[in-house]
Amino acid sequence: MSEVFRVLLADDHPLVVRALRALLEREHDFEVVGEVDDFRSLATALEKNRPDVLVVDVGMPGGDAVEMVRRARRDDKDLRVLVLSGFPEEDFIVRMIDAGAAGYARKDADPAELLAAIRKVANGHMSISEAGALALAASAAGRGSEHEKLSDRELQVLRLLGRGSSVGDIAVELHLSPKTISTYRVRMMEKMGFTTTADIIRYAVRRGLV
Repeated sequence: MSEVFRVLLADDHPLVVRALRALLEREHDFEVVGEVDDFRSLATALEKNRPDVLVVDVGMPGGDAVEMVRRARRDDKDLRVLVLSGFPEEDFIVRMIDAGAAGYARKDADPAELLAAIRKVANGHMSISEAGALALAASAAGRGSEHEKLSDRELQVLRLLGRGSSVGDIAVELHLSPKTISTYRVRMMEKMGFTTTADIIRYAVRRGLV
């Protein structure tokens, strides 16, 4: 009898979750053991369900995707993580692989491609597209995206400011003080050469970070 992989789905879009559940439940080698829709619930769900595979949306609210993937892998070294995103692969894959993810898939990928990516990760392999592989190679050669110079937290602040959130809103979402968020904002703007919030928004939109 073939192995059955336990899968936890982490995404705040109900339609995506339903589609992924339906996709996996048609297969004999997968069992969906739980769903969460924010990062605040993820640690508890991982401990409760003990999945073999975590399929997680990088844009889910309630925390930082890179840090949560890093923490999940630290707590369970056997956990295989497939990052799901609507953002361009080259903008996040380097950070996610460094954090311990085993693959990165676009939400708009063909269902068969998504299923293949999940199965590949479940079986202990990396699942990286040609675009992702090129992004990793460019990063290794020092030719990555401009925002690769940012820390994980600075990048998160850039993304949130880029979608129009205020410093106060970001402080609430990340459970940090407004002063701390302002400090990250200043550092991020200095590194990127931004002078106004409009610069942040233009860059975030142009790079597909929002």
